[in-house]
Amino acid sequence: MAHNNIVNSLDIQNKKLDHKSLIPTPNGFVFKFIKKDNDFVYTFIKGEFLKKVGLSPACIVGKTLHELSREDKANEKYHFYETAWNGSIINYEENVNGFHYLALLIPVMADSQVIEVTGTAIETTEHQKSALKIQELEKLSFGVAKQWLSHGYSGKH
Repeated sequence: MAHNNIVNSLDIQNKKLDHKSLIPTPNGFVFKFIKKDNDFVYTFIKGEFLKKVGLSPACIVGKTLHELSREDKANEKYHFYETAWNGSIINYEENVNGFHYLALLIPVMADSQVIEVTGTAIETTEHQKSALKIQELEKLSFGVAKQWLSHGYSGKH
């Protein structure tokens, strides 16, 4: 997972977000969470991406980060969620059931305190596949060049 700390505070006072307008359909989802008992609880999630990875809002809403993820993944994601809960906008990359996405977490504040965090995510699976193909091609090219050099081929005629 990678992340970038983009901005250090966003204060949205008394504004309701229309989550339907935020869903990057058909390859994304939006979600919200709060912090409760030192863990993060999902309070909302919606988007076509969920169907693609075999999940539904009913199996996520009301659950904690640690209930839904393996321990190592939950601990890694906890860092990003905690950063957002502390008032920073942050993004991270994740892989669910072989599908990749990039998520942006935005803290929602009232009276200078974070009351919830809203996340917007978009699928990046095809981008990841392209990046892997480029890496494979580079490795193959390097291997061919190494073989040529070991056999004395200099490229000069």
